Order: sequence, then C-alpha cells, then structure tokens
Amino acid sequence: MLNRTPNFNDLYLKGADIVDVDPSLNAMLYGMIMAETFTGDGAIQNPVWDREYHERDLDVYVNGKQPYLEFFQEIVKSNYFDYWNHIYGDFDEIHININKVDQTGQMDWHFDGYDGTLLQLLCYPNMDDFVEKDGGHLLVGRPDTLYNEGDPMPHWHPKSSLDKILTSKVEVTQRFVPNTNQIVVLNNNDPSFVHKVTQLTADKQRHTVIATLGYSSLWSKNKIKSRYFKDTKLI
Repeated sequence: MLNRTPNFNDLYLKGADIVDVDPSLNAMLYGMIMAETFTGDGAIQNPVWDREYHERDLDVYVNGKQPYLEFFQEIVKSNYFDYWNHIYGDFDEIHININKVDQTGQMDWHFDGYDGTLLQLLCYPNMDDFVEKDGGHLLVGRPDTLYNEGDPMPHWHPKSSLDKILTSKVEVTQRFVPNTNQIVVLNNNDPSFVHKVTQLTADKQRHTVIATLGYSSLWSKNKIKSRYFKDTKLI
C-alpha cells in the first residue's frame, strides 16, 4: 500500500513525510476502531486497552492491539520501508495507540521518541476529511532548545509529563490537515523534531491510529518503559 520511495528530505529535514495511500487503508482501520470502547475524561479518549506504559495491563494491551498489529505487519512489507529493512532488518516491534479527539480537544508540543523506535505511521480513519477551518491539524516543528543543562536527556520533563518539551518556541516545518487519502510518516527517532495537534474547532470526531515501528533488540533494553525516570534527579 506504500509503494513509492520515501521523501527523505521531508522525513529527515522537516520531520515527516506525507504519503498518498489508497483510501481502503483508512477505511479498513475505520471499521476496526468502530468496534472499540473509548474511555477517558475530556475531549481526548483512547480504547480501554490503550494505556501509558506504567498503567498498562500487558495481556490486555497485547490482545487489544492484535488486529492492528496484524494489519501493520503487512503494511511494513511495502516497498516504502526498504531502506530501514535493508539497513536495520525487518521491523519486529510495533506498538499501537489510538486517539479519539472531540471538539475542543488538542495536544501540546511533545516528543514520542523515548521508546527507542524509529518511525510512527499516523493514519486518519475518519468518516469525513477535514478542512483548514476545522482545526485538528498535525504540526511538526523544530524547537529552539532541546535540553536543560544537567538533565539527562532532551525534552526531559517527567515530573509534569514524560513527553512534554521545554519550550513553546517551535518553528513549524510540516502541517497536515487530516485526510483519509493520506498518512503521515513521522521521524520518531530525532529529538530535534516535535509535534502537536491544534485545537479541533469543528463539531467532528478526529480519529488517529498510530503504529510505532521499531526493533525488539532495542525495546528489550529500554529502561524508560519500566519507569526508570522516577528515580532520576532533575534540576
């Protein structure tokens, strides 16, 4: 389904590659998410099985993501991924997250790369496409700073939120209005890129299925997922 080569300039210089796909990709995902039970307070909700690492029941998560995992295991066989497959091997660690955003919902600038993965596929299985005035845009950008001196990692702010960034000054490099005929491939490995979702102003629901691609050899050694940051002294 992704049979063109990546736009490496966009992916590595702008932080994201916007890829045309057959509408059947998002249509199949839409059928799957309609069977989900979403929970959460406020304008952003997730399926009952989709929780943060430290809140997650592993068996519940594995069972919940299984249909999506099988779907994306086929997607990553596409020619688009030849570069990573030839250099690093086949992606064998795939995580799934699903967000439902209702009117007024938004997400601040953040960085998702602490799980050690390389790419995120952001798919938008919605009833309707969005237009500029609807809001709910995905923005990708470069922040003006990556760290506080003395903190152990870029964007390190776990007392408030692990993925929160340290500045509001971000130069936007990519803007995407959710479209059922496109997906976004996000550079999830480079901390010089962050992303956000602008406020959804239209009376619509905005669904995103996120497949995060990586390698079990890296994931098995990742200390963040076991709450390593709780014992880290912060300035």
